[in-house]
Amino acid sequence: MKIPLSLFLFVCLPVSADTIKLIDGTTYEDCKILFRQGEEIVLEYPDPQTPSIKRETRIKEYDVLKHIKSTPADYEFKKIMRKAARLGEMTPQDRTETLQAVIDFLEKNPAYPQAAQLEELADSLRDAARIPEETPEGDAKQTTPSTDAKKPQTDSALDKERFAYDREANRLYNAMMEHIRAERNVEAMQMFTLLEQFKGSAAYVKAYPEAGRLAVTLQTQWTRQRDALLKQQQERNRQMDRMSPQKQEQASKYLAKWRNEQQTVSNNLANEAKKKKWNWYTPPEDNMAATTSALHLAETVSERLARPIEQTGNRPGQLTPLIIDFWQQIDSGDLSQAKGTLKKIETAGMPPSYLEPLKNALLPQKATPAATKELP
Repeated sequence: MKIPLSLFLFVCLPVSADTIKLIDGTTYEDCKILFRQGEEIVLEYPDPQTPSIKRETRIKEYDVLKHIKSTPADYEFKKIMRKAARLGEMTPQDRTETLQAVIDFLEKNPAYPQAAQLEELADSLRDAARIPEETPEGDAKQTTPSTDAKKPQTDSALDKERFAYDREANRLYNAMMEHIRAERNVEAMQMFTLLEQFKGSAAYVKAYPEAGRLAVTLQTQWTRQRDALLKQQQERNRQMDRMSPQKQEQASKYLAKWRNEQQTVSNNLANEAKKKKWNWYTPPEDNMAATTSALHLAETVSERLARPIEQTGNRPGQLTPLIIDFWQQIDSGDLSQAKGTLKKIETAGMPPSYLEPLKNALLPQKATPAATKELP
């Protein structure tokens, strides 16, 4: 089994550590703040040559350009990678659980910096699952029933095809509400953005006021984040005024480079969100470009969703009852009425992929050939 080198390298990383960058370009990685004393901060950091040896240093608080703190996502990432470090010893159940943890993590954090590393891990776990487990001769290997087999088959295949539009809308609505309950507001808005493709569904009508409330909440949160960053910029400018001309020039060059890096991060987050067709992402707390972009989206959406849903045009929610009426008319054999309902459904803007089963239902059905009666 091929185990990625990155899994072994991860074992050497500390469980919890921050990164601090100074205005002159000096960077302390995997460090920890021991205590503060006036304007000074005492840091503990690993020796560059021998990481197991810890060093201490004192820095001025106003010299700090960026303090990257460990986040809950970082904790989850490290937890996954600690498990992954023993990939070769995993049982099938361990592999399944770890793979699911990776998939869940990437769904919640699609733009996480180490996403590519996790994708590599997921591939390794899938590859390992394809290798047959060795079992004692004569022992029958137990198989785990598929999750599909455990699901109750409550809907017929015909109903799934008939009501596919509403089923997908309900799936997105339920995912959105699950994110709201877990206080994952950005992820909830991602689901609502996808749900906007189903404005004719009853699920969209239910989600509309929830999305309006979330957009306002995110707008407030990111306004505070932007204001805090503006305050930091003003303080940084005052610090630079107190520097010598030589140090000012050095700091200015580093700040220009740092701002370019921040813009690149912001662009990458935006592009990743656009690829998934939901636009929303969580801006890093220290990134002004990403925060400004996310705030602009929240302001635009909250203003739009502040309008009553009845004023948004094309009668939101009208497709759900029309679809039900259509299939009742088909089942009762009232094809003329069904044709009229189908026209209303098309006018209401149902996506072409969901219209196909409805159109097929109006096509002439092939009669079953009658059995030839044998003459005496």
